[in-house]
Amino acid sequence: MEIHAPERHISSWRDVAIHLAVVTAGILIALGLEQAVEAYHHRELVAEVNELIADEIRDNQKVLEQQAAKLWDYRNAAVSVLDFVTALLQKVPGPKGVEVEWNKVTLHDTSWTTAQRTGALSYMTYREVNRYAAVYRLQADFIAAQDSAESAAVDAFSVFIRKSKGRPAEFQKLSPTELEAERSRVMHLISELDLMIELKVEPLRNGYAEALKARGQAE
Repeated sequence: MEIHAPERHISSWRDVAIHLAVVTAGILIALGLEQAVEAYHHRELVAEVNELIADEIRDNQKVLEQQAAKLWDYRNAAVSVLDFVTALLQKVPGPKGVEVEWNKVTLHDTSWTTAQRTGALSYMTYREVNRYAAVYRLQADFIAAQDSAESAAVDAFSVFIRKSKGRPAEFQKLSPTELEAERSRVMHLISELDLMIELKVEPLRNGYAEALKARGQAE
């Protein structure tokens, strides 16, 4: 913005007042336009961030549903392993063999963390930020539980890798103490899976759904 001197000579206080009024009006108009442009850019940024986060939540929602269905399969497999080891320990007929499986999933938070680091959240409403923060806290809780379950699965199933993929003849060589230790590890895994299924999946599922519902209403 440039401020120019009056084209004619100022000869009275009235001229001074008029000139100051014109300059002040020009400054106010320029500032108003600048603020309007900034506000427009902020609205555009918020809309883009909202859309990116919503897309990320939708993708995570699909992954969660796929994993939620598999968690029951993992738990059933762990129960079969428990039955297998218990039968060996008690020296009674049991399953002829077992199959073990474990896969973890990745839930992303790139859009959320990028919005935090770039300061984009400062242009969003408190309600929006609080809603997203709550969802990603639930997601972090689920991921922590998944990591804990994975650690338990590695402990419980490592013996099967060492013993030729669970052939009964190999497990007959394990001592009662080793079988008890394995039984304990499998029971720990089952409890970790129960924790995920009962206390982590549903809250996160609801959090995703509510965030996307609120986003749809805002649009």
